[in-house]
Amino acid sequence: MSVGARGLIDIFGLKQDHSGLVKADFTTAAAAITDRIHRLGADSGDKIVEQTDWSYDENGVPSLKISQTDFGEEFEAFVNIMAPKKVGATSVQVSEKTAENGRKIGGSNSAGDAKNAIIIHYGSITEGGKIPVTVNIVYFKKTTGGRTTKGGEYVSPGVEAVGIAAKANIVIPKELLDADIVQASNDLSLPKDYYEKIFFLNPKP
Repeated sequence: MSVGARGLIDIFGLKQDHSGLVKADFTTAAAAITDRIHRLGADSGDKIVEQTDWSYDENGVPSLKISQTDFGEEFEAFVNIMAPKKVGATSVQVSEKTAENGRKIGGSNSAGDAKNAIIIHYGSITEGGKIPVTVNIVYFKKTTGGRTTKGGEYVSPGVEAVGIAAKANIVIPKELLDADIVQASNDLSLPKDYYEKIFFLNPKP
């Protein structure tokens, strides 16, 4: 059993061939947690993650919808990197096809020129004393950043992402995990063809 979540989500860039996590320039390897592109939520102030929804289609492809209150220059910089609002910036998928030998093309692996990312979501401690850390490979939909302004209410831009299957075994260095939340003695590994994996880690003592 687990109630709610930690309210923190880290977003890192991922090379298009899925050979490693990268900084916002999509060239330099990510070596520390500060190399993330953006963090949704915070431990103080008005930036919170209200809710994260995962849904899955019949093939297990996840779709993520995140309700949050981050709206400022840093958030807009993230949107401009991952879901820019400009002509020619597409994330259109073509229909998935399966060869006779089982190899798949199209579908969630064909997100146009959309940049790929790793999302790391920190859950709340379970009754077994572990913290669930959910890792997803995604691209961000162009709907990300959609918002409503209304008197007396926080501006809460939506964040929407679609899962992408790992093209190779992806290693998430333990240095990219928040040491103030979890203890990670080893790197995390997301196997080839996986969209998502949940790791149950020990909390920081």
